Amino acid sequence: MLEAPFAMSEFWLSDSVYVENQQSISLYQPVYSKESEPSWQGLSKFKLSQGLPFGKLQFSAALSLVNQQSTGLINEANLVIAPHQLSQWNFTLGRQTITYAQQDIFNYSLSKNHTHRHKLHHDDSRNYSQGLLINNRQGVVQQQLVLNYKNDSELSYHYQLYVGIPGYKVGPLTLVIEYLPYFNSNGFHNSEEQVLAILGNSIQFPMPKVFDLNLKGDWQWSFQVAQQRAQKSDHKNQQAWQTSLSWLGLIPQHKLGLLVSHTDDRWVYSDDFSRKQNSLELGYQITLQQEQMIELAIRRTQQEVITNTIKLGASFSF
Repeated sequence: MLEAPFAMSEFWLSDSVYVENQQSISLYQPVYSKESEPSWQGLSKFKLSQGLPFGKLQFSAALSLVNQQSTGLINEANLVIAPHQLSQWNFTLGRQTITYAQQDIFNYSLSKNHTHRHKLHHDDSRNYSQGLLINNRQGVVQQQLVLNYKNDSELSYHYQLYVGIPGYKVGPLTLVIEYLPYFNSNGFHNSEEQVLAILGNSIQFPMPKVFDLNLKGDWQWSFQVAQQRAQKSDHKNQQAWQTSLSWLGLIPQHKLGLLVSHTDDRWVYSDDFSRKQNSLELGYQITLQQEQMIELAIRRTQQEVITNTIKLGASFSF
């Protein structure tokens, strides 16, 4: 897979109106099959934020073009209420995007994730929520409760606990608990209660001294483990996990990482990982400036067949 540069522009129209615009073009060519036809994808995102005395209004949309076929999606249309009297609280009502991504250079998730710069999530029922988000932050502790409503299902609940500061030795520790009374994705259907739990953390320390050689940068170990429990005892509990080991700053502003992941045969809760999949990915990032990055990744995936993919991408803002 070859990805063309990703472009992002952002500016203030006034003291209260903020506009953000993003575009990218990606080219895909699997390296495991000479007979595979190349494909391309263009992705455009637009976001508008209108400040209010008590919060803000947000609207964002995305348009994906894949081999001359277009798909449009409204990402956000919501009202954020942030009372001055309750500085530790804010409330988001409406359609919104939520992510439970692992905090590393890969930024993948075993559940909800909308952070991809080159990908439009087509599984609308999982990655976008419609309802009420209650957010509370006290120091290094942040809690989120999402009441997600869909017309064709019961109310689902999503709770996230976030403790710590990214890049500060141990942390952040994340705990996600999701109650899903109904779920339909990728041809998988269930009408029973599902409880999904995810635990993740990161450990980061300076590189140790090896003999007389002082290694530059930091090393980071990150992981996510997840389990799904069904109401019926005859359904096997599903598990998934991902873990990465990274060398941050081996050269200033250069990062190198290795990620290993696994999902069980009925794990259909993630757009980053398919069900019944084992994968190994080696990634390399060069950060030129903020929002300017070059990425190279080699990924080997074993599902029904073994797939090898090379990804080259660049991102920048102006």
